[in-house]
Amino acid sequence: MNLARTEKTRSRSAKPQAAQDIVFAWLKKHVVSLPRTDSTFLTEAEVCRATGMSRTPVREAFLRLEADGFLRIVPKKGAFVPAIAEREVEAIMQARALVEDFCLRRAVRLAEFLAPELDRLLEKQEQQQKSPLEFIELDREFHRAIIRSADNPILADFYETLRDRQMRMGLHAIATSQQRVGAVLVEHRAIADGVRSGDADRAAAAMARCSTRVGVTVSSFNSLSLEPPLILFSIDAGATSLPLWRQAEGYAINVLAENQKDLSNRFARSGSNKWEGTTYADGLFGAPLLPGVAAALECAEWATHAGGDHVLFIAEVKRFRTSEARRPLVFSKGRYAKLHETEFTAPLWPLDIHY
Repeated sequence: MNLARTEKTRSRSAKPQAAQDIVFAWLKKHVVSLPRTDSTFLTEAEVCRATGMSRTPVREAFLRLEADGFLRIVPKKGAFVPAIAEREVEAIMQARALVEDFCLRRAVRLAEFLAPELDRLLEKQEQQQKSPLEFIELDREFHRAIIRSADNPILADFYETLRDRQMRMGLHAIATSQQRVGAVLVEHRAIADGVRSGDADRAAAAMARCSTRVGVTVSSFNSLSLEPPLILFSIDAGATSLPLWRQAEGYAINVLAENQKDLSNRFARSGSNKWEGTTYADGLFGAPLLPGVAAALECAEWATHAGGDHVLFIAEVKRFRTSEARRPLVFSKGRYAKLHETEFTAPLWPLDIHY
């Protein structure tokens, strides 16, 4: 591996601790910049040449990064930086959501101090909407202010490692599209308002909408009622994302078009980073709407019920859109299929008999 030597000159009298910090900062920045799908090996000699430091601070930096989960030390050789598996991506995002929820609920007690700080950071974010790098850094500062307010230094340090590992995954908390930037500002405003209200549940719900999105391909989807308009779908009771589904205030039902098999397969897999590279827009309640679908229903949470090894979710349809030009994706008898032209007929509605 070709590692460029740092331009900054080092003093021969630098203290060992200072040298270790310099190497650690450089090495962490280098590791998190690596593509998450790539694995690589770093030798002590390469890092020494790149940083201008001796082997001792390099070894100490390796140990710190190993403790943070960034690499694995290979004795007498160097360090192995593994690719990040899709399951690990999901695990890191879940850990981040848990830490944020716990810290936010504690921090709400300090609403009179925290709310003005969040307002200040939000105002700065609004001013940096066209500067992606500054906007992303302010996003991190916004969340960091909440974590620090919980006054738990161990969790604060752990949270920083999660955010750093998130950078390695290429999963910044926000995308740099103008549409997503606007959505982040709305989400952050909801969090700040929740903190100001002193209502921990309200603030935590806003945080959950901001930090985590879940999605799944379902086949058990049904209409349930006309008045009010209700639909029903189910989630496996053993799904790791089930708590997030329960917290959601609303859902987006995207009826995929026949040319969207890849999306169907992506969201059917368990433990994968389903949203990476996926284009979407925020609908009602921040639920993601996919482009190019045959139909989309935006729904509010209505009720949940246990149903054997699944949990049934009932939702009220608030608005919907359809595309007559797009045929729906069909899955039948274990494979994808297509509707024939003759199957498209005018709907018979209302029916003479309801059952």
